[in-house]
Amino acid sequence: MGAVRGALHLGFAGLLLLYPLITLVGLPLAFGLLALADAAACTIPLVDAGWPRDRRRRFLLLKVCTSASSGLLLLVWPILAPERFYENSVLLVVAWALLTAGIEGWFAFGLKMAFRGERMTGATAALAAVFGMTVLSLHLSTPSAGMLSYGPIFIGYALIAAVLLLVQSVALREVEQPAV
Repeated sequence: MGAVRGALHLGFAGLLLLYPLITLVGLPLAFGLLALADAAACTIPLVDAGWPRDRRRRFLLLKVCTSASSGLLLLVWPILAPERFYENSVLLVVAWALLTAGIEGWFAFGLKMAFRGERMTGATAALAAVFGMTVLSLHLSTPSAGMLSYGPIFIGYALIAAVLLLVQSVALREVEQPAV
């Protein structure tokens, strides 16, 4: 799951770097697609392993609900309220980031970060919180800032998140490997 999510974040950052016009026109829509893809990636372990009632399943279910609802709202917002689309979408991205930080932090500290892979979950939680607060502070300090000013923040978040998620994937794979 971590490798898929890391690849998605890396692809998102690459897309924004290769096509800067996306940041000007459709950054919230692109982020909505990323959130939906993230929700789909988190759904895979739920379907594969069934529905046992443990912390990991509850975490994944909360993560899927948060990402899917945020992604869907970001995609339909232009239809619901086109006149305030950018302002509301920025606030929705902030809400997603802070909810994600809370969920991942709860999961990481709930497991008491027993191994390196869960420490990476704590790091991604901290990164999501910093990302959300950075976007919020930019929005509050310069409400008239265009989407282009948010581009570097989104690209930086996506690149760092990709690295953390890929490292988490490797660490979890090492833990799951049986000792020979």
